[in-house]
Amino acid sequence: VDVTRVYNGYNKVLDRKKDLEQLYTGTIDRLKADQTALDKEKTNLESGAMDRTSDAYIARIKDFQERAYKVQYELKLTQREFALDVDRLTRETYQEILKELDAYARRHSYQLVLKIDADVTVEDPDLDPMQYVANRQILFYAQGRDITLPLVEVLNRNYVRK
Repeated sequence: VDVTRVYNGYNKVLDRKKDLEQLYTGTIDRLKADQTALDKEKTNLESGAMDRTSDAYIARIKDFQERAYKVQYELKLTQREFALDVDRLTRETYQEILKELDAYARRHSYQLVLKIDADVTVEDPDLDPMQYVANRQILFYAQGRDITLPLVEVLNRNYVRK
């Protein structure tokens, strides 16, 4: 079974990733817009229109730096939370896939299920052929023995969208 293809073909993963993107995209976009506005403000502050030794200039710089730090911190925190949620989704989904794989194998009386690699060919210019050969675990398998698609079908059939 190609577990990566099962994961990518599972409707639950597609739905949850879309939900996570919707949850975080607005906040990330707003913070990036704030960052862009702060960059413009910084350019204006550095233009030299104000006396750099004045109390007003120092107060504006301090205020600017505090706001810039807050936006940068919040952006990094939001991006980290998004990454952690995607990691949690991946971990939970792989556990679910393995559980269903176990049930599928038992139903069909399999003694052994091997992991196969995605259909990556040596002709791919971005792929080092030696690395591909060295990392490939299964060098040959009978085409009729791949249970990837039936496993995706079972998972998707059992998944109920909210």
